[in-house]
Amino acid sequence: MSSKQKIKEELFAIVIGALILCFYALNNKFPLLFEKSGNFIDNGFSEKKHTTGESLYSFFVAHASWGKSLWFVVYSQSVLLILVLYYYFHFFIENHRSRLIYYYGYIFFISFLMSASIAASTISPIIFGSTSLLSIGLLFFVKHLNFERTLIISVIAIVSSAMDTATILTMALIFVASPVIYLFIKGEQRVNWRTLFSRFAIVGMFSIALFLSVNKVTGKSETGFQWNNWHAGLRNLTVEFKSISIPKFKKPTVEGPAITAVENWFTSDIRECYLSKQIAGAETFDMIRMSQWMVLLLTTCACIYLLIKTKFHNNLILYLLASLLLTFIVRSGVSGKLEDGLWGFVWILPLPLFLFPVLPNHNLNEK
Repeated sequence: MSSKQKIKEELFAIVIGALILCFYALNNKFPLLFEKSGNFIDNGFSEKKHTTGESLYSFFVAHASWGKSLWFVVYSQSVLLILVLYYYFHFFIENHRSRLIYYYGYIFFISFLMSASIAASTISPIIFGSTSLLSIGLLFFVKHLNFERTLIISVIAIVSSAMDTATILTMALIFVASPVIYLFIKGEQRVNWRTLFSRFAIVGMFSIALFLSVNKVTGKSETGFQWNNWHAGLRNLTVEFKSISIPKFKKPTVEGPAITAVENWFTSDIRECYLSKQIAGAETFDMIRMSQWMVLLLTTCACIYLLIKTKFHNNLILYLLASLLLTFIVRSGVSGKLEDGLWGFVWILPLPLFLFPVLPNHNLNEK
């Protein structure tokens, strides 16, 4: 297969993968909404600001939508995530055909059995949290990235990390923990410490600068972090544990911020919004809630088995587990709300299982 054909096939895989990831928005007939989604929309267009600590996401909503439709928003955030996921299969699996098979298999798996599609289909920055963790993982574990791909992954990591307060705090904690992570990076997957530090330092500095500058420009000095929430979250671990479960997408009230924002800024979308399953009160995720818990249990057992019995992707598994733990701690303090919890992140845990066909002597060099 020629390089031009490979590029076309890869672009096709990214476009189709993003469409699959938008399944629940398509099934709902409109992007999913929390009441808080209205604040994101208003912040992007209105001079009246709601303090949410997520100014960059509001900026993203305003520009990714082109001021025309919220459909562009969910597809844009899906494309960014899919691009990062595709890079995992590109670097970890050498055989082109096998790569695409496992790639599509994983996308279908996380879209229909776990919460990835729901997170990507929602007007919420939660999908960028997992995008940030995964893109930083690429910087950790891919040994020889060329300049172009390093730039692409770094930009995605910077933008994703700066989307909300919880994500940037999680990224900061990962940076602090990076020496420990480095100690676990062994064998062929080991990267040069200077390279690792320089990549992460650049991403970290630019993410923080972007986050602070956007909040400053938009006139919002508050970040949304509340110490009271953090202490309460740690005291009530039961509530935080429930955040793994997909929250109920309640029917937005007609006079609530979500519907009002759509009416004010996306008049061409309002008919679809009112015809959506969520507005009709018919959108439920009971089956996928159950399947996610079952898959999560089986995946955890499989990952523990891989850690104990094999050397396949031990570093990646440890990184994902550590990242989810840090996300759990941070998000309990920033929000304390179930809609901002781990449900939008846990679908990344099965990723090493779909990368299992990588050869033991694979050195993750640039291809």
